[in-house]
Amino acid sequence: MIRIDLKIQKLRVKRSSYDRALWLDLLDCAGLKEEKNLDATYGLFDGEDLVGTASRQANILKCLAIRHSYAGGAAFHQLISFLLTEIYQAGYEEVLVFTKASKRESFEHLGFKLLVETEDVAFMERSQAGLAAYLADLKAQAPFSEGQRLGAVVMNANPFTKGHRYLIEEALKAVDGLYVFVLSEDQSLFDKATRLNLVRQGTADLDQVYVVETKHYMVSQATFPAYFLKADQSAVKAQAAVDARLFKEKIAPSLGISQRFVGEEPLSPTTDSYNQVMAEIFAPELKLQIIPRRHLDQAGDVISASKVRALLLDGKLEAAQAYLPPASRAFVASQAGQTMLAERKDLSQSHDY
Repeated sequence: MIRIDLKIQKLRVKRSSYDRALWLDLLDCAGLKEEKNLDATYGLFDGEDLVGTASRQANILKCLAIRHSYAGGAAFHQLISFLLTEIYQAGYEEVLVFTKASKRESFEHLGFKLLVETEDVAFMERSQAGLAAYLADLKAQAPFSEGQRLGAVVMNANPFTKGHRYLIEEALKAVDGLYVFVLSEDQSLFDKATRLNLVRQGTADLDQVYVVETKHYMVSQATFPAYFLKADQSAVKAQAAVDARLFKEKIAPSLGISQRFVGEEPLSPTTDSYNQVMAEIFAPELKLQIIPRRHLDQAGDVISASKVRALLLDGKLEAAQAYLPPASRAFVASQAGQTMLAERKDLSQSHDY
């Protein structure tokens, strides 16, 4: 029988070897691996015994584990309710969880709604608005008409290059209108507002393009954490399946998207694996078209955002600008651009997309 005097306290898993050892032992008992990208971790204690733990990164619940002898609802409810309060007090309006499919019902009892589920995992959110409102808003504001062939591109644009522009131009040859989704995750050298703005400026002359943010519904740390964490390829594929299935089952049908376009990815194994998973899951209802990368010159110099970032951080501004369209060139040369590069250089290793 569960005791009613369980207490919650913060675990210092990065500073205290004692707390870390307790935490890792409980995760191991639950069959979970350590997650490094966390903002806070909490423990549920029965006296001196750690009987439960849960962590959060921003508004995402992670690393939830309850000692088997305390399973049954009360400990889980106490721990998650505490984390929900923490997240809402931090100013977030929704809470997300990427969890085992077997935990789905437990989260539903706490107000979470299923977004998408695979054999192994479930992606859920707790929000008054949520995915349906996000999609309804996009559809209402999009400059497209009924009956048009619509496609989609999802990009990080870190920064927006001539290669990104080329991908969009090639996609427009196959559709009447194109949604360009720019990742909202702020884990890149160029912050999310800058990336969104540069894509909008860089496509302002293309009437058939509608540039929007993804929020947490595409290639995010909720739907696809391995994209940011350099996980092993099996984890990449499992999480890519969630991301791809959410796009196929919820996003594409709601917006009338029949095709998705991606760039060929010879330089990023993670993104290449993601593209392979997408192709398998999308077929046959949703078409995936892979566009060969644009070359800068006849010598075969491939345009790559990672190459641009390396040049910029190495102080080779002029060389980097050769890969960039006008708006991006102007920004990286500006004082604001140089300040951003200096302040965010530790985020320079984020993947291409």
